[in-house]
Amino acid sequence: MASNVSTPGLKMAYGVDLSSRSVTVVQASRSRKGFETRVVLTAPDAGEGLPAEIRENLAGLRATLVGGMAPHESFTRWLQTPLKSLKKAARVMPSLLDIQLPFPLEECVYHFIDFRKSAEGQVDALAVAARTQDVTVCLERYGKAGLDPAILDHEGLALWDRSVAEIMPERNAKRVVACLGVDHCTLVVGSGRTFAAAHGMRVGMDALLAPDAGEAAQRPFVQRAQQVLRSQFADDPDQPVQWIWTGAGAANRDGVARLQTMLQGSFAFAFHDKPDSFLARAYSVRGLDGRAAGCNFRTGALAHPAEARRREKTARHAVRVSLAAGLFLCAINGGWLWMLNRQNAAAQNQLSAVASELTGGSRVPRGQEILTVQRSMEEQDKLVQPLRTAFQPSLNTLLREILATAEANRMIIESVQLKHNAVSIRGASDDWDGCDALAARLREIGFIVDPPQREDAAEDEKVHFTVQGRGAFREQG
Repeated sequence: MASNVSTPGLKMAYGVDLSSRSVTVVQASRSRKGFETRVVLTAPDAGEGLPAEIRENLAGLRATLVGGMAPHESFTRWLQTPLKSLKKAARVMPSLLDIQLPFPLEECVYHFIDFRKSAEGQVDALAVAARTQDVTVCLERYGKAGLDPAILDHEGLALWDRSVAEIMPERNAKRVVACLGVDHCTLVVGSGRTFAAAHGMRVGMDALLAPDAGEAAQRPFVQRAQQVLRSQFADDPDQPVQWIWTGAGAANRDGVARLQTMLQGSFAFAFHDKPDSFLARAYSVRGLDGRAAGCNFRTGALAHPAEARRREKTARHAVRVSLAAGLFLCAINGGWLWMLNRQNAAAQNQLSAVASELTGGSRVPRGQEILTVQRSMEEQDKLVQPLRTAFQPSLNTLLREILATAEANRMIIESVQLKHNAVSIRGASDDWDGCDALAARLREIGFIVDPPQREDAAEDEKVHFTVQGRGAFREQG
């Protein structure tokens, strides 16, 4: 997943898990060990009952409130491109997402939150999106409960991130996170630490886990789960899968045991601690570390006013810091100026003495030291130039070195400019690092080489580069 980006100025975040009959709020704050979480509210309805401390922290922009949208209200999708350039792939991602949707992209809120390279070197991206109409309905549901989250995260991503953080996955091990909620259930699948997909079911824990719930009530859940596993793990269907239960329904161990009996496959079942507050805990941590902000469905016209005020507050803080730094520099500038004047006078005397010595003891005018020494060195250089030229290695030898290195590393040389003290080569390579071998060889034979200048792959799928060096060519023995 995408790396964590801390939200500036944010000291804590509140995650809220809202259902038709309860609301749970969890506070996350930073500690030396990472993040600390605690349940601050469990009630049938929030209304105006949010504790005063929470309301003050939200109003003062010291905290943010994070809710979420279920997978059946939104969706995630990995998009594959034939491109190897991240910059080019990012430009075509909206078009690729648009052709996969049954409705116009203009009617959606969407983000591309993670990029990765495939085994073939092509760029893939994880898209998360929801119809603007569905986001509005979700916000109205929170509003009826007296809540106004500044961030609407994706439930599946939040469940996955918290699951791999609390129960460390084995390398490349297949995992299912099953959240049994009051109003719906969510299945999140992935491998190792990599999220694959999230699937929602419009059935709550009561219908699945009640003591009188028969096989007919549980069969749709089991069939949907098996369908998800077949589609996601088709490459190796016999590999064991780690199945982890969470959500309020996970506390009903008898009901969960009946579901486990009906699931057919090689599963290693486990439970997350404190499952009833797990989703709110996941939202709160993602809100504090910045990942929820990068996946926020409240954007554009739906953006929360607090987010605009938070950005303005951050900008004002940056201005104050810059002003304080400027005043501090002005305060110490006077002392530095006096000391620098003394050092400048001493350096001027030393420079005049060195210039007189280099030019043969003649008196050098003040301020003309460098120019006078340069002219003297140029006159001396003219006298020894014929002798130096006689002993310089042939440029043909240098050209052979360049061509041999290019051939050995499958590079195409487009142009070469050679001098005994400078070289400029333009060419193309099969991959991004192909020109490094040429730069290394130039260093070996005596040149100081600038970092190669590369261009993105063109239509020929090659990386074009320019390598420049300066110094003195040493013929190898």
